[in-house]
Amino acid sequence: MLLLVFAMPLSAQAASKVKYKKTGVTTPSAIKKGSSFSLRGTITCNKKIKEVRVTIYNSTRKKCLQRYTAKPNRKKFSIAQADPYIIFNRL
Repeated sequence: MLLLVFAMPLSAQAASKVKYKKTGVTTPSAIKKGSSFSLRGTITCNKKIKEVRVTIYNSTRKKCLQRYTAKPNRKKFSIAQADPYIIFNRL
């Protein structure tokens, strides 16, 4: 299973100058059927973040199992905001 967290800057011009940092971001290496997992961590950027996507793929990385998209329009985003929408024990 792959957990992908992707943050986009607010403008195309900002993309070339963007610097971001992930702090305390947790990702599971493997999950047993019915197990739970809590998303945590923060993405901080020097530019406003246009969009954040939290996506879970199956083990072959070919099928999207769950996705959460946020449009924070600010420089900091807590991954925990996606936690209620990504239900690991249903995978």
